[in-house]
Amino acid sequence: VVDGISWRIVFEDFATGYEQAVRGEAIRLPYKTDSFSAWAERLSQYANSPAVENEREYWQRLAHIEVASLPKDHERAAGQPLLVRDSETVTVAWSEQETRLLLQESHRAYNTEVNDLLLTALGTALYNWSGQKR
Repeated sequence: VVDGISWRIVFEDFATGYEQAVRGEAIRLPYKTDSFSAWAERLSQYANSPAVENEREYWQRLAHIEVASLPKDHERAAGQPLLVRDSETVTVAWSEQETRLLLQESHRAYNTEVNDLLLTALGTALYNWSGQKR
């Protein structure tokens, strides 16, 4: 099992090795990166460092901002389980051209990355659905 980010890394290594083999070169893959535990340790060190102290008050203020609940189609009684039969699946299929335009062209108009566009689309959809600006 591989997630989307890991797959890109693995695929990049395969592509690198393949290109080297096609050129008749010895296959040399990039060095191994830090482990998750090493990353978590450094993140913890940073979180407790003076560099974050300047930001702490800001984030603590945000933690106390009241956030409105999203609307619900149906209320459930306390303890009532969520059931698969009560769910709905919506499937959208994009053409090859629409996908290419999103992944390779559209973000150039605003000098952004495609993730910025997807996040903006999510925010817009939530605003349109809920009417909430925050």
